[in-house]
Amino acid sequence: MGTLADFRSWLRLDLNDPASATQRFSDTDWNRAVARAVAELSLAWPRVTDTEVVLVSASRSVALPGGTFPGLIDVDEVEHPYGVAGAEATFPPTLPPFRVAPDRASLTMLIEDVPAAGAHVRVRWTSAHAIAEVSTTVPAELDATLTLGAAGFAMTAYSTPAADNFKYDDGATVAGIDDSMIPKEWRGRAQSCLDRFHAELALLKRRRALDSTRTVSWARPHTHEVAFWPPER
Repeated sequence: MGTLADFRSWLRLDLNDPASATQRFSDTDWNRAVARAVAELSLAWPRVTDTEVVLVSASRSVALPGGTFPGLIDVDEVEHPYGVAGAEATFPPTLPPFRVAPDRASLTMLIEDVPAAGAHVRVRWTSAHAIAEVSTTVPAELDATLTLGAAGFAMTAYSTPAADNFKYDDGATVAGIDDSMIPKEWRGRAQSCLDRFHAELALLKRRRALDSTRTVSWARPHTHEVAFWPPER
């Protein structure tokens, strides 16, 4: 699993930009490129965490405080009954439907019986990935994908100052100098990397959707037929 230091090292090798007085990209440039790639990866394949919550009072509502659910993006599933460390969990697990509050501060289980005070509920929730100098939450198998995106974002940023280059005639050498193709080349390579990066993110997003346990149901008008998505397998 690559840390921020690892990604900077890999990107300098991939773009032939060794750290030196003539380097094109500073560490800050690389950090920003990695951060942008992580942000997009998190939308397609976020960090998933299971947290056991104890209900303070008898209620169908489960609080989602920021201290326990930092950076919460969404809730994937709720399991009840669950018990202490899953002691009361059923097989297969009982995953009741639920509704998350607009402010994401709580969720409501859409069940008939009201859970008792002290009941344990398992909440599976998502948050953004984080990469620091010596730590990361991104799985190792996604390091190559993230590197691809970061390279694309870095080259896109570099193409902006490179756009100051232009075509001119050098009187000293009596030759025409054309630097105007440099920014186009940077943008072309950047777009190639980003196209591949976004294609891989689309595959991850589809995989996550197909693996999801969340089910939406609706009744077709004038019938008693109910449709389910995702389809039962």
